[in-house]
Amino acid sequence: MKEMVQVLAQKFRLSETELEELLPSGQARVFMNRVAWTKTHLKAAGLVDNPQRGRVRISALGQEVIKTAPERISLQFLRQFEGYREF
Repeated sequence: MKEMVQVLAQKFRLSETELEELLPSGQARVFMNRVAWTKTHLKAAGLVDNPQRGRVRISALGQEVIKTAPERISLQFLRQFEGYREF
């Protein structure tokens, strides 16, 4: 997760201040929390999987979705996948 957060932070050009921002509870960093929840939702939809502990990869279904170049992947978008609806 830490490596994934670092890669995404670089891609989105987040500042250290943005990366250090805490949730109102003060228990977790906002960006790390958002990345973790995103992974949870994508996994529920079957778009990513965890081949082993600490690893995340795009699934075959996820590869197909990427080929369609969706403008946005939202919760509504994810509802089209049975696994996500069950989640």
